[in-house]
Amino acid sequence: DVSGAELAEMDKGAGCTVQDVAYAGIAFEMPVTIYNLTDYNLMKVYIAAEDDPSWGKDLLGEFGIINYSYGTINMFIYGCAVNYNMYFVFDNGYSIMYPAVYVGDRMTSGFDITISQEMGMKLVIED
Repeated sequence: DVSGAELAEMDKGAGCTVQDVAYAGIAFEMPVTIYNLTDYNLMKVYIAAEDDPSWGKDLLGEFGIINYSYGTINMFIYGCAVNYNMYFVFDNGYSIMYPAVYVGDRMTSGFDITISQEMGMKLVIED
């Protein structure tokens, strides 16, 4: 159980809200399906909590996602972070970073990410 004082401290220090408390102190992996709707192969994916100074390891590992295809990765969720920075690297040398992507309401079910070249390399997240 989390006391009111602990909740207030978490809310102040970590950006947690009351609904995030259920996730506080918990670390788990969540499935994320990435649809690569571009002309390029997606070679690396990095996802880190918004306030994390390190990107960590490439979540695709040695396997990329070829153009006009999809793949599923496991995104590491920890604490009560609900905003994540996402960084994608393609085989043509192009890379793009999407800052502060909100995933808080999808933490229990996972979600899909679509990267579409036709939309100007726009990132779309869907349940």
